[in-house]
Amino acid sequence: MIRQRVYDEIRQSIRDNINDKDPRIDSKAGTFVSDVFVAPASDELAATYIDMKYMELQQSILTAVGYDLDRLAQNYFTYRKSGMKATGRVKFFIKNSNRPNLTESMLPSEISIPTGYEVATAGSMTDAQIIYKTLEPVYMTRRQMFNSALVDSATGYKYVEVEVECEETGERGNVGANTIIQFYSGNLDGIVAVSNSLATTGGQDAESDTSLRFRIMLNVLGASICTKAGYQKWTFQKDDVNGVEVIGAGDDLMFRDGGFINAAQQYSYGRGGMVDIWVRGQRPQQRTIQYEITTSYKTGVGQTGGYEGIPCHDLELPDQPILRISSIVSKNTGYAYENADNYEVEYGYTGSKIERTYYKDILWDFSVTENFDDTEYYPLDVIDKTEIEVLRKQVNEELQRLSEELTNMNFSLNWKLAQYEDLSSYDVTPMFRKVYFNSNGNVGNVYKLIAVDKRLNGRTFVKRNNRIYLRVYQDPDFALVPTQYSDEEKSKSQLGKDIGGSILAKDLIHFTDKGKELIQDGDSLIITYTYNALISSLQAEMNAMRILTADILVRQAREVPLQISMDVNCELTADSVIVRNNIETLISTYVNSFIPMGGSLEDSQLVTMARSLEGVEHVDIDNVQLCKRGGSDVPAIKLQKNEYFLISDLSIRVTSGKVVK
Repeated sequence: MIRQRVYDEIRQSIRDNINDKDPRIDSKAGTFVSDVFVAPASDELAATYIDMKYMELQQSILTAVGYDLDRLAQNYFTYRKSGMKATGRVKFFIKNSNRPNLTESMLPSEISIPTGYEVATAGSMTDAQIIYKTLEPVYMTRRQMFNSALVDSATGYKYVEVEVECEETGERGNVGANTIIQFYSGNLDGIVAVSNSLATTGGQDAESDTSLRFRIMLNVLGASICTKAGYQKWTFQKDDVNGVEVIGAGDDLMFRDGGFINAAQQYSYGRGGMVDIWVRGQRPQQRTIQYEITTSYKTGVGQTGGYEGIPCHDLELPDQPILRISSIVSKNTGYAYENADNYEVEYGYTGSKIERTYYKDILWDFSVTENFDDTEYYPLDVIDKTEIEVLRKQVNEELQRLSEELTNMNFSLNWKLAQYEDLSSYDVTPMFRKVYFNSNGNVGNVYKLIAVDKRLNGRTFVKRNNRIYLRVYQDPDFALVPTQYSDEEKSKSQLGKDIGGSILAKDLIHFTDKGKELIQDGDSLIITYTYNALISSLQAEMNAMRILTADILVRQAREVPLQISMDVNCELTADSVIVRNNIETLISTYVNSFIPMGGSLEDSQLVTMARSLEGVEHVDIDNVQLCKRGGSDVPAIKLQKNEYFLISDLSIRVTSGKVVK
């Protein structure tokens, strides 16, 4: 260790040395000897001691800072993580779409939102606007808007939701819900407003010295090559990585090595020797390809869909894994194919076969409109205005009465378990029949109403978040079918086939029967899609450095989309809009950013977070709902080690006034 010597100490030492040589020399302050010889030399030596002490400090991981700490980190193959940009989802609200008697002709002829379109926060006198850009293009025709666009429950507007990324790096890009409200690149035709219903998350400044110092010390503590800790540390230090889980032999999530679940539901080990690195993080990369429709593809004769081993009419995209399909458009006709991702799904069974039914839920205003504008979905056999008035009254009265019996169903219904009400006991046949779920005879929760009156042609109603919705069934043209994440067919013959979420995945575009009929011989399909380039980048780096015989697969962690709803009362003096925004910001930030892979979430945590905010008077715990998207309401959800939460739908209803419980 260098002993620090200061200016006065050095000057006195030089004087003592001079006087030891010749006591007659006057070296006091102010003399020629002191001012010309002693003082300048003392000053330079003192500065040198300071530099030497600084160099000493910068040689230690515990005391080095900035660039010097970066240099030390490189000795241990560790690098400072750069800052990250915040991401989120922004709703673009469609012009005229909030009208109560909406017809297709009222909507814009088309909307187009390009990649890189900029939106921003409002800003203020003290805070500059924060700008975000879209990560994918959106194009919708009038027909698609009318059929596919979701409806915002707060405003009644139809909207399309687009992923956005902050243009600047750092934590400043993490903003609250409903704060991105301005067009920055200029107005968009057919779009009336923008807003983010969830907080933006993921923005972080460049890694601090403290964090980097900690990671260096982890490496110093011991060699971690080819260990779980080594793989985890190597992966986690990469940009855009927010979570890592390493799965190896004997872990009950390892199916790729031949592991399987036996008849007793116990995990049986595979042959071992394989490692899966599950990564939470995305680096979206957009690509557009052109696929030529040949006669063999159209007829299915002598071909397998354009790619080796792929069934007819299923297209495997060249970049894996796929995040989303942005659009498929016919080059000849301009027809934009309907994406199943724009719909919810009901699952059911016919015998042992699983079937999917796609649908949209449209908020019902307890009226049968005079023009019956939704006849595109359910044609009505009504010709007389008087009959319309009678029908309107009957429908509204019965729905109002039955709404008290309906149970909030959280989107989907497994109709293998459904039973239907027996109508034979009614003196006068009702307009709707009740559908029971997990019921015993006619005793059970009512989850659905299906019209039996022939004038309503099978209209279906459900209740979500204590509001009645008309469920409209659709048949989209195509769906993205991801590769299965695990081979739980309970058979060792599945060895090596568990490749979902990796560059080896075979995510497919599957055309429905309706979509197949639209495909024309000689046409070209312009397919725009987004894939996760982070996975391919990490896999390439790993392949370049791994032991040749090591079987290591980098995989995209499984996203578990959540639906959360809550009823809250705010204080009389509080602004209900501000309270709602604060709750949405707190919950979305916590769930999307702070719950780690393999974590858990309870509905009681949501209640506690809401109660902690200023202006909240009461949370109705009987109307707090937490579920996986399309699933049943549960008190808690525990993730697997390779899963993470992401909020899909967050509905906070805030009312003002005292509540007596």
